[in-house]
Amino acid sequence: MGKAKTDPLDTQVIAKFARTTEPKPTPAPEPLMRELCELLQRRDSLIESRAGEQTPRGQTRHKMLLKQAEDLIERLGQQISQIDRLMAKLVEGSAELKAKIQHLCEVKGVGVLTALTLLVTVPELGKLGRNRISRLVGLAPLNDDSGTLKGKRFIQGGRKRPRCVPSTWQP
Repeated sequence: MGKAKTDPLDTQVIAKFARTTEPKPTPAPEPLMRELCELLQRRDSLIESRAGEQTPRGQTRHKMLLKQAEDLIERLGQQISQIDRLMAKLVEGSAELKAKIQHLCEVKGVGVLTALTLLVTVPELGKLGRNRISRLVGLAPLNDDSGTLKGKRFIQGGRKRPRCVPSTWQP
């Protein structure tokens, strides 16, 4: 999380910058991208729930509790699969999105889920330079300098979601 600017001087500088540069408003996401974002968020939540259920399974010996955990894990897996199928259908219905995903998948280590996640959570991709994108998603080392103090460089803030794709997905 970035640090908030509360210093009155900082506030004045930021306000002057905004008046001088007149930044353009960010357009609202397209309905397809909004829907995919919602599906990805739900998918993440289901995967987290499934992982939470898998952990205590090895620590439980009670048959009924084991059965309940197994049933819930199976149901969560079914719901994840439903979301995967719907996302695949939505991607298939958009030639532009499908082409962008295929293009991103040409990069070694980038799969369909990673490409889709990047496109949904970083709509600025392809519109901003690599330095601005890396800072936007929290991958650019930032300095910790103040006056004559030269601190270490560190990675902080930015959008967490593009950096954390939990599992693979193949439509």
